[in-house]
Amino acid sequence: MHEPLVHFFGVKAINAAAGLIGGLVSLSFLKTLTPWQAIASVFTGAAVAGYGAPVVTSYLTLSPRAEYLCAFLLGLTAMNIIPAIIESSGKLRGNIAAIISSIRKDK
Repeated sequence: MHEPLVHFFGVKAINAAAGLIGGLVSLSFLKTLTPWQAIASVFTGAAVAGYGAPVVTSYLTLSPRAEYLCAFLLGLTAMNIIPAIIESSGKLRGNIAAIISSIRKDK
């Protein structure tokens, strides 16, 4: 399969475009956004897709062709994913020493 050669800010343009489209589709479900929030939502979807799709595809050992679908789905759901990540990171903040200790015990 032909790999896109065009990269912007370290991401494949095709992944960012798929995420952008996913972000646009998500606007049909997010009715209460202001125009600036809608613009931010679409670009957030593109950024999450651009950086996240290769990671998700690799982690799940999916076909390289699945990367574009992952990019679209990440763009579509980015505005739901980000608050969950931020909330989880807040919970981890106080427990980081315990987490590191637990990881070391597993090895």
